[in-house]
Amino acid sequence: MRLTNCLQEFLRTAAAKPALLIPPWYRIKRLCEGLILKPVLLFDVNETLLNVDALRPAFLRIFGDENVLKEWFDAVLLYSQTLTIISVYRDFSVLAEDALRMVASTRQQDLSREDVKEVLEGIRSLPPHPEVLLALRRLKAGGFRLAALTNSSKQAVQAQLANAGLHDLFENVMSVDAVGKFKPALETYAYACSTLLVAPKGTMLVAAHPWDVQGAMRAGLRGAFLKRSGKSWFGDDPKPEFESSNLAELADRLLLLD
Repeated sequence: MRLTNCLQEFLRTAAAKPALLIPPWYRIKRLCEGLILKPVLLFDVNETLLNVDALRPAFLRIFGDENVLKEWFDAVLLYSQTLTIISVYRDFSVLAEDALRMVASTRQQDLSREDVKEVLEGIRSLPPHPEVLLALRRLKAGGFRLAALTNSSKQAVQAQLANAGLHDLFENVMSVDAVGKFKPALETYAYACSTLLVAPKGTMLVAAHPWDVQGAMRAGLRGAFLKRSGKSWFGDDPKPEFESSNLAELADRLLLLD
């Protein structure tokens, strides 16, 4: 068969089976370089998958103002990063309780054991955002590997995802406890990639926190930012590879990758 005919036959076959346009050797090369089109998806948990706003009724009862929830959760994140900078590590639940007591103290309000218990147990039973379960199922069915990396303890995140009905969708659920530093310390993302046996460039961190995505990108991972209500990207550079309003929208875009 002449070369022209061979080329025409190849193009006809490729049109019917577009995957053939990327030869196997090229796919292997991309895999080795950590540039595979379908990355391993590494998810943050709190606020990204689970809806922290479910704690609003508890904060309304305790403080008379449900908006104290944001003040408290911002303090949890701030002091998790502060402790990492000064090379101190505590269990995330201890940190959450300390932040709750600090917020109460600034308001000159006493906390009962029941108040603390309600908040800490509430964290373990947060519901997923409405679109999360179906989006994760679609991604898994589409051939994506799913994993999670959280600042919560291993025991806590296992309970969180089980209570939310999401646990069985993940091949691996990891805690920064194994590193002794909170995200966005670069070591936390390196630990996740090492555990998953995948190169950083073959991994995409999905989070609703700009600082989390930026930390992952600094560690060499790809980044996807979920711009949930009240969230916005920080700065102009670097930009995440994907920015979507929720996980369903991001899944639509990721499932176009081949």
